[in-house]
Amino acid sequence: MSKLPCEVVKDLLPSYIDELTSEVTNNLIEEHNAECEDCRKTLESMNSPEAEPEKQSQKKEIDYLKKTRKKYRGNIFITIVLVLALVLGGLGVKQCFIGTTLQNEYLSCQVQVKDKEITAFCMTADGNKLISDIQFEEKDGVITIACKSVSNNPLFDSVSKETYVAENEIKEIRMGDCVLWANGVYISTWTSELFKTRHANIRDTKTNAETADALYLSHVFPGYKSVVQKEKEPYGWHFQKGIQMSDLKSLEKDYLEPYAYIMLALVEDLGEVTYEFSYMGEPISWTYTTEMASKYIGKDIKLVGKDIAELEKLVRYASRADSSYPASEYGEVLEEYETPESCEINIVNTTGEDIWAVGMTYYSDQGEEYFSGTAYFDAKAYNEFDMPYTLFVQDPYIFNYKGESFDLKLTINDSDNVTYSTGDRLTFPMEFDTKYVIEITGNAEEGYHVTMK
Repeated sequence: MSKLPCEVVKDLLPSYIDELTSEVTNNLIEEHNAECEDCRKTLESMNSPEAEPEKQSQKKEIDYLKKTRKKYRGNIFITIVLVLALVLGGLGVKQCFIGTTLQNEYLSCQVQVKDKEITAFCMTADGNKLISDIQFEEKDGVITIACKSVSNNPLFDSVSKETYVAENEIKEIRMGDCVLWANGVYISTWTSELFKTRHANIRDTKTNAETADALYLSHVFPGYKSVVQKEKEPYGWHFQKGIQMSDLKSLEKDYLEPYAYIMLALVEDLGEVTYEFSYMGEPISWTYTTEMASKYIGKDIKLVGKDIAELEKLVRYASRADSSYPASEYGEVLEEYETPESCEINIVNTTGEDIWAVGMTYYSDQGEEYFSGTAYFDAKAYNEFDMPYTLFVQDPYIFNYKGESFDLKLTINDSDNVTYSTGDRLTFPMEFDTKYVIEITGNAEEGYHVTMK
């Protein structure tokens, strides 16, 4: 009896006819056919002349299928190559021409606002990242600025300027989660970072730590231990440390007192802030309450914490407070809190040369030197745009100055940090809320000159 079923034999017959089967398989097929008339007749019919056209047709069909499959594989390969080329090309266009949105940590942005017109000056921290576009999105009075960044494209630069006219009244200007301007007040990066840590409950120790870190409290009160009193009102936040070596007057008036008021503004249910330490063997304890903070600024400290524009005023005044004021005179320090007086000085470089820094020396109207400082600018930004420098009346020296005018003498530092004089002094009347424009002309070889436009 044959070992193979008929179904298997019939499947093997085409290969058997084409002599593609092994000798063992041939013997099994022949042994089966000797006993099976049905399979034998199938083999005979397949070998008959009438079956030849069908075999040829099947062969052509097989060849066609093979060719079709080969062509299909070729088309798939070409399609894959084209898709990859399009993807890579698209990425190249996006990378070099369209750009990707640049995150805040790689970007510096200043805005100037006049009615509904915004001028944004943007500069990347990394010179390899170039700004291809500055975009503005307006919604419910909030303008959000975003910068697109590309690389390796001579058409773009790491500095860019763009103007936008809002459709409605501007309430706030943002870049990402950083507030640049709100309710008529320019917001500093420090204030924006502090405002992000605002929270309702002193029991939130994680956000407490974020607030203290944003204040850089560890820089002026290093090694402190934070203890929260949350059993009964007023809830307290205590900062304890060992020996304090700093000058006490400066430490309190310039740092710890204004920092306490900022913390009281940012934590809604916080009632008092206490610093405890030892100085020259004596225990020291300073406590600041919400009542003291409200008296210091002339309004409810908790309302200040809810409004970033008000918080900016508090931060600005706190950082500029004159340390000569005694602890009891909180209100007098911020006598002008509601309407801070300042004047804006815009310095425009038209020399065509790289300028690295501008030294500023102020003189009273009696001729004596009052104070001096240096403004540093990125060469690309400074050469191309007017960069505003704001002089606040709350600066300690200006705050105490009672003259009718002041003189300003400028010096120029080139890209090699060589200092050049600019000639005569410029006289400014003590008229705040005024914008002045100073133009720098000339060159290093023949001399620099400044004029007030």
